[in-house]
Amino acid sequence: AGLGFKLGALFYLTDQLAAGATVTLPTTLTFSGTERRTDELTGPSGGIETEVVSFEDKLTLPFTFGVGASWSPVDLVIVGCDYRYTNWSEMEYEGRVYLGDQADRRDAYEATHDLNAGVEVTIPEMPIRVRGGFMTRPISYRGLTVDQDRAYWTVGAGILIDTVLAIDVAWLSAAYERSAEDYDFTESVDETALIIEAAYRF
Repeated sequence: AGLGFKLGALFYLTDQLAAGATVTLPTTLTFSGTERRTDELTGPSGGIETEVVSFEDKLTLPFTFGVGASWSPVDLVIVGCDYRYTNWSEMEYEGRVYLGDQADRRDAYEATHDLNAGVEVTIPEMPIRVRGGFMTRPISYRGLTVDQDRAYWTVGAGILIDTVLAIDVAWLSAAYERSAEDYDFTESVDETALIIEAAYRF
């Protein structure tokens, strides 16, 4: 279970330029359930002992602050960008969701600065929009050395059919690399996704 709130404001500075800001309040996630423990008994009698244990863990995500702007130099073109800041070291834990000392867990994370930028072009005389963009999603965990941080390239298109049905298709590609010399560990991840969305307007 989880509960969170986001507050935002939008300002039209000129006919072509708009700016906005958002604040995401701390979000609490609750994990509850039961787990079955099985232990092999030692001693003359031996045997196996089974116990069902209930648990409830809580994870509170920190504030996120964001600002952004969009600019339309001509009617058919929109350029946008935004920035988000989150200090992940302020995460809080209750229960057994993670082991170890609370202070040690906080030291394992750091603040991140997310950047997004993109452009959308509407094709004249056709209900088609083409877009492309770039975004960063820095890794907040400091337990490993980040050799290449997460960065995404996206392209997509949308079409409006009979003014009531909108279909959007987007392709996303990203990669990052992490390593730990002390453990002779390296991790290289490539991500690719195809996203298709449809919306019907009543």
